[in-house]
Formats: sequence, C-alpha cells, structure tokens
Amino acid sequence: MTIPTTLSTLAFIILFFIPGLLFEQGIERNLTYWRTNFQNRFVRFSMWSFIWTPIMSPIIYGLWKWHSQLISKPDPDPGLMFIFCTLFIYVCIYIVAPFTLGKILGQQANKDEPPKIIDWILGKDLAPSAWDNHFRSRVTPAWVRIRMKETQQWLAGTWSFASSYPEPEDIAIDLIECDPVTGEINFEIRDGKTEAIPLEWKIIVRREDIDLIAWQRTLTEEESQYDK
Repeated sequence: MTIPTTLSTLAFIILFFIPGLLFEQGIERNLTYWRTNFQNRFVRFSMWSFIWTPIMSPIIYGLWKWHSQLISKPDPDPGLMFIFCTLFIYVCIYIVAPFTLGKILGQQANKDEPPKIIDWILGKDLAPSAWDNHFRSRVTPAWVRIRMKETQQWLAGTWSFASSYPEPEDIAIDLIECDPVTGEINFEIRDGKTEAIPLEWKIIVRREDIDLIAWQRTLTEEESQYDK
C-alpha cells in the first residue's frame, strides 16, 4: 500500500468538501443566513459533506468495481468511455445534485410558513432582530407605513427591498398615496378592483430615521384568485 502524496491528499480533501460547499451555496442563494462567521460555516458544510459521501458511496463503489474489471484485462487502459462516465457521474452527484437540492430547500425555507421538515433539515436560524425576522423573505408582498422621526409624518408604499444583518438597516419602498397625519392609505377603483394609488417615486429610508413602522401583508394575484 502506497502512502498518498501531499498533492493527492489535498485533492481528496477539496473533492470531499465540494458537495457541502455547493449545498450551502444553493441554500444561501434563496435564504438569508445569520450565522455567517467562518467557523460556523466550516462546521455546516463539513457536516453536509460527511453526510453526502456515505449516501453516494454505492455509486463510487460501482465505479471502483468497473475500474477494477477494466484494469484486470490484458490491456489495462480503462478507456475513454470510463473516463467520460466518471467525470459525468462526478459532476452530477458532487456538483449539480447538492447545489440543486440546497436551492430547492432554500426556496422552501424562504416561504412565510415553511414546511416543518425544512426546519428539521436546515435548522431554525433565529434572526438577530424583529426587523430581520420580518424582512427575511424577499418575496412577501406587503404594504409598509412609516412615520418619520423628525417630522412625525407618515409615508406609505409597497415593500421593494429591506437590508438584513450585518448590513445597516434600511428599507426601499415604492410610494403610494396616504394621509401624512394618520398614515391611512388612499385607494381607487381600477377595472373593478380596489387598488392603492401609486406615486412615481421610490424611496430608501434608514432605520435611524424611522419613529414607527407598520406593515400589512397583501395577497398575490394567485392567492386572490384562490380565495375567490
């Protein structure tokens, strides 16, 4: 038995950790993580790599058996077909599959009410503040009303984007008409539908300039049709 060289050992370590890294990347493309320090992430993708390798071990064993049969022949060259199949299987099970699985789980976890199985698999990331907890999802349609600290006047709009930890808290909204004293949103009837009156302005408000913020989730078009 030969001792592996430093280069081959390094290559093995890199290949071993790739599934966990790609799985985490797939998740984080759709879900905001609060545990962002390097030590925590290292433990997370290491754990997923340790889990992924035993699951894929039957396929790896099958390739090893196939390779053993090929090199046992008089001509020990495994051939281009073996090399092509090995590369194809590696790309599928160690790159595409973990990234796709992580992306699907991240999309499910990003919903307002994710399935309980998602929390069991990924764990529940507790947001560091109520701001982060509410604005964690980037797909929730909502009206936002903001009372400014200095003027005590209200602004209203549809939620466009909100920053998350560890960046400074601010929020971008597409303005709609509202009463500056009470914050009551003004509506009009369009094509038989009651809708907020939009303004041709977008605004970014910093958290330190906000005295009070309130939001109300609105139904998407699909949800509205479902309710009917």
